[in-house]
Amino acid sequence: MQGIKLTIEEVRKTLKKRNIKLLSKSYKNSRTNIKVKCIICKHKWYAVYDNLKRNNCPECTKKRLGLGRRISKKTWKRRFFKKGFITIQHLNGYWEVECRKCNHTYETTTHNTLVQNRGCPECARLRQVLTQEEAAKKLLKRGYILLNEYISARDKVRVKCKDCNYKFTYNYNDLAFGRPPRVK
Repeated sequence: MQGIKLTIEEVRKTLKKRNIKLLSKSYKNSRTNIKVKCIICKHKWYAVYDNLKRNNCPECTKKRLGLGRRISKKTWKRRFFKKGFITIQHLNGYWEVECRKCNHTYETTTHNTLVQNRGCPECARLRQVLTQEEAAKKLLKRGYILLNEYISARDKVRVKCKDCNYKFTYNYNDLAFGRPPRVK
């Protein structure tokens, strides 16, 4: 069953109620594209009248939905506080924060701190380096006996396998965190 065909004036009147201006000079039917313009944001686009009866300007809708999903600065500040930081200011996507442990101030992003769990760089730098005994104990749990002096996690160490007594030199971090050496 076919509906009653609307006149161009009736279409203009209906669209105006939705803050849309009809730019097309003619109107054929409700399923033919017409050119329209948003009265609010001035966005121009083509759409069929049937869709315009149900939907608003696509650009205004994107903005409205985006604003609805945004997290307020107050919420971000609360999340930073739970991670151990006091927020000072937010500029161009970066937060200036102060570490509550060491009072170090630095810039970070919400992604680095809240998603990737990166902490204060000063606290990370100040963390104690393992002692000779701690390093040896950690390697022993993995099945290796430390043979030379441990300097830092990035340096190579001379070790002996507990099981087969094979001696070799390898990066401490790789051994301590379960990345076994490649046997050639």
